[in-house]
Amino acid sequence: SETGGGCWLHGPGALETALGTLPLDATNLPLHLSGTDLLQGQLHHTARRWLTVENETMLLELARQRSDVFLLSSGFRGGMPNATVIELLRRAPANTELWHFGDSDPAGFDILCDLRKRTGRVIRSLHMNYRPAHPALPLNEKEKLRLHALLQSSFLELHEKQTIQSL
Repeated sequence: SETGGGCWLHGPGALETALGTLPLDATNLPLHLSGTDLLQGQLHHTARRWLTVENETMLLELARQRSDVFLLSSGFRGGMPNATVIELLRRAPANTELWHFGDSDPAGFDILCDLRKRTGRVIRSLHMNYRPAHPALPLNEKEKLRLHALLQSSFLELHEKQTIQSL
């Protein structure tokens, strides 16, 4: 289910609202803005690449790098993307490269599938590779069911399916 109504974001650009213009890279950390402000305002950016990030800690670290990548949370605290995130991705200019950096677990790949399905956009995965952990925790029954469904999904690429088969 969707949670949260806004989105964390950071990067080269600004949000123009009726109350004024807010630079989105004016701070070292991402800003959380309401869905109303984001969708009723005008988003101006200079980024060629947008990156949705599942993990909140990683989003904070990436924002501190102050790159030319426009960063967005993939959802609220690692959950499924909310309507604001989906609409922002749909509105991204056609020439914008869209990427997703999620956890390499069934939930992370499920979020990637959901982003692709609901936006209708090409979204590439970034660093979502199998990294064995020692000791690795076994998948529970819910995760195994999710993994099986992901292997059947038309929203995952072959290399992503090969990765999740290693889980």
